[in-house]
Order: sequence, then structure tokens, then C-alpha cells
Amino acid sequence: MGEVYRARDNSLGREVAVKLLPDELASDSERLRRFEQEARVAAALNHPNILTIYRFGEKDGRTPYLITELLQGQTLRERLLTGPIPVRKTVDYALQTTRGLAAAHDRGIVHRDLKPENIFITRDGVVKILDFGLAKLLSSDLDEKDATLTMPGIVLGTAGYMSPEQVRAQASDHRSDIFSLGAILYEMLSGSRAFQGATPADTMSAILKEDSPDLSTRARNLPPALGRIVHRCLEKDPAERFQSARDLAFNLELLTREDSSSGVVAPISQPTKRRWAAPLVTCCALLVAIGVGWIFGAWLKPPSRREVPVTLRRLTDFVGMEESPAFSPDGKSVAFTADVSGYRQVWVRLLAGGTPLQVTHDETDHQWPRWSPDSSSLIYFSRSDESAGEGKIWEVPALGGPARPIVSSPAAGDLSGDGKSLAYLRASQGQIELAVADRDGSNSRTLTHLSPNFIYSDVRWSPDGRMIGFQMGRVFNYDIYYVPVAGGEAKKITQDSNPLAGFAWLPDNSGVIYSSPRGETVLYLPTMNLWSVSITGKNLRQLTFGEISYISPDVDRSWNVIVARQKVQFDIWRFPITDNPRENVSRAIQITHQTGAVQTPSVNATDREMAYLSDSGGHGNIWILDMQT
Repeated sequence: MGEVYRARDNSLGREVAVKLLPDELASDSERLRRFEQEARVAAALNHPNILTIYRFGEKDGRTPYLITELLQGQTLRERLLTGPIPVRKTVDYALQTTRGLAAAHDRGIVHRDLKPENIFITRDGVVKILDFGLAKLLSSDLDEKDATLTMPGIVLGTAGYMSPEQVRAQASDHRSDIFSLGAILYEMLSGSRAFQGATPADTMSAILKEDSPDLSTRARNLPPALGRIVHRCLEKDPAERFQSARDLAFNLELLTREDSSSGVVAPISQPTKRRWAAPLVTCCALLVAIGVGWIFGAWLKPPSRREVPVTLRRLTDFVGMEESPAFSPDGKSVAFTADVSGYRQVWVRLLAGGTPLQVTHDETDHQWPRWSPDSSSLIYFSRSDESAGEGKIWEVPALGGPARPIVSSPAAGDLSGDGKSLAYLRASQGQIELAVADRDGSNSRTLTHLSPNFIYSDVRWSPDGRMIGFQMGRVFNYDIYYVPVAGGEAKKITQDSNPLAGFAWLPDNSGVIYSSPRGETVLYLPTMNLWSVSITGKNLRQLTFGEISYISPDVDRSWNVIVARQKVQFDIWRFPITDNPRENVSRAIQITHQTGAVQTPSVNATDREMAYLSDSGGHGNIWILDMQT
């Protein structure tokens, strides 16, 4: 819409593009409003995959114009005139487009007219999204009047690339853009449109009623995973599509790394056939601090009380709490939970790098993700009512999608190595049972009865499938036990009687690695170190030392270990007291910024000063804070 001219900005010494709306079109109120919309929306975005707007104004007081960056290359439509695009280039262009869309969606902006004509490919292969003239503002800092450009009941868009909800003139959100991009992806790979009728009306009818032809019959050398991505983008129901552009970007990034080596780093040496082979340990950046990786070089020798050499490696950098990392069996990804919006959600990240994918989205806490053997799905535990002890174990596709409940349980479960069975805890008539069921929750059988007077957690199947381990205890006294799958009584592995923070089986089934404050004298927030012990309770080894805590370990078949790294920071915060605890926390204000522990704050009668103890600087002192400054 409009005429585009090449020009030179003398003030800045650069070439630019000038887009004019001719007088005859400027008199059309709808076209004028779309032109202004494009200027306002694009100018609010700053992303390398979105056309940059430099200026908006009027020539002679009547001809609107835009000054933008000058692009040299061709539109995607022009490129498609020469035929389908190779898979590698398609994924590259799609990933760039998706990142641009994600930036727009983060600002509450939906493009709503995504098509090959509005995607530009520069000579350097950089994708630029053009023309936000039909954009819808879901929520943004722009003027409220801009949000009324497209209203339900009015069909706007381009036939062939419109989502079903657009065709029906219904309210649409960012998932409409994902459908449009799916149609573009289909055309890039096959050279033909996903939906094509004799007339625009026929095309829109096909979007509503027909599935696109099988892409694998039209596209040569199509990777099955890419075909599934396109198919999911083109789902009629928005709830069945990728739920965000970032989710789609994660899946596309996964395709680009199919040939990369699995794991974080290659082991320096393979585990020997000895019972206690030296493993390579790699940690995840979870919880408050960054993550690290290091090698325990002397597991076969008595450990010395010294710092273990480390190689730092950051894997995640979320602001909130992160925990419960788990390696995928294929060695390519790690699942974990992160509290980024007041609720712990399940996330997946490629070990080779890329954008983390949020797998769950509902407003409840999810814990302890565990992978299926084929790395296609995750199970996790969720307690919908935090005051209740009972919750459910759920299964969800690893790349996101609807979750299904499996069984009710007071704690997390684990899938067997063949993926056919689920080990979990079952509450029955006031008793606790360790049980095994089919993967769908059917045919449950009791392995052993457990005392209801203890708390149980962290159910984990041994790599050989012959044992099921779990933590059992109460208050500050916990230990790790296991039960033979063939039946029998629970057997004790550890002799800690400490508040443990997770364990994992060693790959050869000979023992476990676990997190414990063993040897610490402080009960409140003690330092958690990693330890290893044989299944008989012998050969106890301390693996980490120092003031940093390491919790929730997981081990893969190559002896790689991933853990959460935790460093506690003490400070004093002030927050309101209402009936909504989550709102209270979100409105909290930090009033001290100490480098050490802070204890026993006391405010004077006038509320002007507060005294507290702190060991900042290495020595315990009483501090006085003026609360009025």
C-alpha cells in the first residue's frame, strides 16, 4: 500500500526508503488509518527481523509518508516464483521470521496479514517483516484508538494465508500469525499453496473445512520433524497450534541442531568397567546463580578436602527460581522447572544452545519433570490445591501441547526404561503404597506398603529397571531407600538423616549420587553438597565442597551429571499483607542489599529506623537503616 522511493538522508548521510500515500488514497479514511497504523506499530518495534521506521510525517500537510531503512533484495513472493526453497534455507528464513514475530507478540502486536509479499529477504539473507497495516494491538503502550483498527465481524487479511478465526471474522490473537506462517512454510517447501480455490471465497472455505494436502507428497527430502511443525502450525483450532512464536522458534532451532553432538561437552574419558568409574559432571544454571561444569578427577582415590577444579558453563539465566533439571535420553535437551511468573512451569532447553521452550502454561505449580525414553514427552507432578497433599502426575508432549492426567499421587513418579510402566506413590485408605502401573495409569499393582507417618518424594527407576528408589523421612531426617521391582521390603541406601535435596541412580546401577548437607551444623538453609554412595551404603564420597549448594542431580548414561546450583542471598524485604499471597510477593520492595546473611530485623516505635544483624564484610555487626531515605 503506497508508493516507495529511494532517497538519501543528507543529515545522517545514509540511503533510505520513502513510502508515500498518494493524494487519491490519502482521502480514503480506511487506507489512511492503515498507513498511520503501520507507522505507529512498526516504529514501536526494534528488532533486526522487522523493517525499521525512522520517521513518519506529512508532505505539504496532506501527503503522509514513512521513512524507513532501505532494503536491497527481494520479497519472498519474488523468490517463490523460481520454485520451492531448499529445506535448510526454509528453516533459516522461517526461524528469522518467527523471531521477528516473537518480538512483535511480546509487545502485544499481531501482524494479521503475514504473507510472502510481506516478508523481504535482503541480499545478505536477512529476513525483514513488512507492512503492519492490518496489525492488531492486544495490549501495548500505543494509543488506545489504534486497537480498534480491526474489529470482530470484519474480514481482513489475504485469502490463502488467513487463519480460520480470521475467515470467520472472529477475535484472533498471536496464534493467527502462527497459522499464516505455517501456510507460508508449506509454500516455501512445496512451491504450492496449502489452501487454494478457484476464487478467494473457495480458498477461505478450504481453510475452514479442508486439511492441506500431505506435505510429504509435495516436498522433496522433507524431514518428518519439519512436516510435523508445519502441520501443527496449520491446526484449525488455535489451542492445538504452537502457543507462542517462541515455542515455534524453539522447534525450528531444534531442527538446525539435529546433526550436532549430544550432551554439553564430550567426556574426557569413557567410564571404565570398574564399579566406580570417574564421570564427567556438567551442571545446569538453575536457581539463583549461574551453573558450572567440572570433572571429578579422583573418584577412585580417597577424596581430599579441597576445591574440585571446575569449568564454568551457563545453561540458563532466568530471574526466578529454577530447579529439578533432567537430561533427555537422546542427550540433546534438558527439562527443568522455572518460576518466572509466580508459578513453577516446565521448560525445555537444548544443551547445544538456543531459546528455552515453555512447555506448560497454566496457573499452577509443576514439579519434577521426567522424560519418556524416546524423549518425545515429559511427565511431571502438579498439586492443584497447595493445601492438599494429593496431586496428579501428568504427561505432556516435550515440545508443548495439551497435557493429560495419568494418576493421582502425593509426589512425582518416573517412567521405566522401556517407557511401558510408571512407578509412583499411591495413597490408599490412609496408607502409602509404592506402586507400578501401565504408562496410561491402568493395571496398577502395589510393590510395597509404606508407613503413613513419613513423607515420601523423588521416586526414580534404576537404569536396569530392577529397582525403584525414593526418599523417605520427616522434618530434617531423610534417607534414600529402594524396593526391588520383583517385590520385597524397602532397603536403606544412605545413612544421612538429613534434609536431602534429590538423588539419581548411577548408570551402572551400583549406587546413587545425591544432595545432602551432611556434616553441616546449620539446620536453616545449610550448604547442600553432592555425595555418592554404593547401593549397600558403602564407599561414601563427597564430591563438592564450599559455600555453594548443588541440588536435584540427574545422571545420563554417559556419566554426565546435571544439577541445580544454589546460592542463598539474605536481604530484608517489605511487602503488604492481604488475602492474596502471590500478590503480596509481587508487590514486595527490597530494602537492604547486603553481601552476607541478614538476621533478626527490628523496627523502632516511629517506623523510621530498623536494626538488624549482618555479617557483610566477613564480621557480624549490628546495622541501623534509616527507612525514610
